[in-house]
Amino acid sequence: MATTETTVRGGVCPIKSMYVREAPSKVVLAMPSTPVPSPAAALTEGPRAADSASGNGPADGDDDVDDETATTATPSDPQPQRLRGMNKGAERAHVFVAGSGDKPVFEGERNFFFGPTLSRVKIALKLDKQQQQAGGGQQPKRGRDGAPGSHHAAPPPTTTAAADALSSAPIADVTSAVPLTSSSSAAPGELAALWVVPSRDDEPPAVRRQRLFSNKLILAPLTTVGNLPYRRICKSFGADVTLSEMSLAYNLNHTQKSEWSLLRRHESEDIFGIQIATKNEWEAATVAKLLKASEFSYDYVDVNCGCPVELICQQGCGCGLWEKKGRMKGVMENLTRYQDQPVTVKCRIGRDEADPQLHKHIGEYESWGASAVTIHGRSRKQRYTKLANWEYINDCANRTQLPVIGNGDIMSYEDVAERRAQFPALSSHMIARGALIKPWVFTEIKERRTWDISSHERLEMLKKFAAFGLSHWGADAKGVHTTRRFMCEWLSFLCRYVPVGLLERLPQRINDRPPYYVGRDDLETLMASDSVEDWIRSTELLLGPCGPDFKFTPKHKSNSYASNLSGLTVSGAEVASAAAIDLVGEVEG
Repeated sequence: MATTETTVRGGVCPIKSMYVREAPSKVVLAMPSTPVPSPAAALTEGPRAADSASGNGPADGDDDVDDETATTATPSDPQPQRLRGMNKGAERAHVFVAGSGDKPVFEGERNFFFGPTLSRVKIALKLDKQQQQAGGGQQPKRGRDGAPGSHHAAPPPTTTAAADALSSAPIADVTSAVPLTSSSSAAPGELAALWVVPSRDDEPPAVRRQRLFSNKLILAPLTTVGNLPYRRICKSFGADVTLSEMSLAYNLNHTQKSEWSLLRRHESEDIFGIQIATKNEWEAATVAKLLKASEFSYDYVDVNCGCPVELICQQGCGCGLWEKKGRMKGVMENLTRYQDQPVTVKCRIGRDEADPQLHKHIGEYESWGASAVTIHGRSRKQRYTKLANWEYINDCANRTQLPVIGNGDIMSYEDVAERRAQFPALSSHMIARGALIKPWVFTEIKERRTWDISSHERLEMLKKFAAFGLSHWGADAKGVHTTRRFMCEWLSFLCRYVPVGLLERLPQRINDRPPYYVGRDDLETLMASDSVEDWIRSTELLLGPCGPDFKFTPKHKSNSYASNLSGLTVSGAEVASAAAIDLVGEVEG
């Protein structure tokens, strides 16, 4: 067959070409007898591949591929087969990618938002929109307490027969049975019937509550820092239950892939919850339907009613939802109705610590469909200042039959032992910032000891996080950058730990602000630094040099020290070391 030598037009940066994502394999339509080499394979072919990557010569393996015709033929196949247009010639031949080990491998992960899952979610979203249009397409107006007005009609009656048919039918059958058009003539009752979830008879509610929420150590949902690699670290130290980062129902309902990726679960997370922030029952109903359609793996849904961040509260989520009793009731009922797993609530004691209100309403949560309640012993105004009110948490626990999980200021085995003895009404304990400062706190609690962990052991922990991060986000330039950024976020908490051997009294309290000290070795001193430069130096021990352009600003200002600096960079100044108001309200959901 005649050959035509092709040349690379314009050339390409050799460094950039190493990190270009490889095109899907389906675009290569060459016959097996005349294979077209993969871009990754060209990296190992010596100087010729390097010449091709730099634009100085023809691409290796493409000598028999004409830039215009792009056909292949063999003696056994007289009819040549044309390659896909985007693969012909040097336009694609000179594009290389890093080796397969540099891509995210997603080891042991599940809950991916693409392919059949994405198709099911889109179908469910269209069905939900069709149902809303058939019902008038308007949400009911509300009174001051967030409850629907009495002049609005109740939802149409539903049956479980249609729901059973929908859950067992394949996607193709569902789409053919229910046209995905706004002009459907289906009655509102028929559309609503598609979303009734059959009751679960395989496990009684009391047994399920005992399994999920009795005598557990729970890792709190932590925005940004509670990512999957960090949760794997906490599981290795003995955490019983983990939760995803807070995800916004609005973004989930708009199929935002970055938001759905927050719901990723690792196989080591044997009990895993999804935390959702929503503002009304309509939004909650939609997200529950999408979760059911996605077939994601999770054990329960947690409703965020405790986030004190003003931006979240102004949107009607977090503490803003808790303050609207009628709206919160609708959210709980719809989440319980439209998906299979239990629903829990995470809330605070009230708007103001001087006038807590939770004890007046907690007895109603069970009738709304809640399976457990997590109480953070601070008010919305407190955010994370002062100490959590565990006496009030215990009083609320005595007013409900639901399992109550206590949360606030846990950082050591002594803290848990003291609360178990003083507040027996609590079923489990949730740990948030304490697990960020010392994730081995789960081991301390289970082994009933204080662990004087060495700097070498902490470095090995960070090494594991780096490995988990590169597996999750990828080992290419973007993946390394992302891993480094999240490691810096975590180091902004880890630096607050004071080694046991240096303490004058035990245990260290979560609100203690230690002065500058010199560790027992250089690595321990480096890990105690609250300087952004030193955090980045620590990441360079594991991920290599970051380059002069890398910049990092702690998202949560987790060191809780006052600072008038507008930004912190590699060459920037250190954080001031004066104690100030705690500013980590954005961390814990």
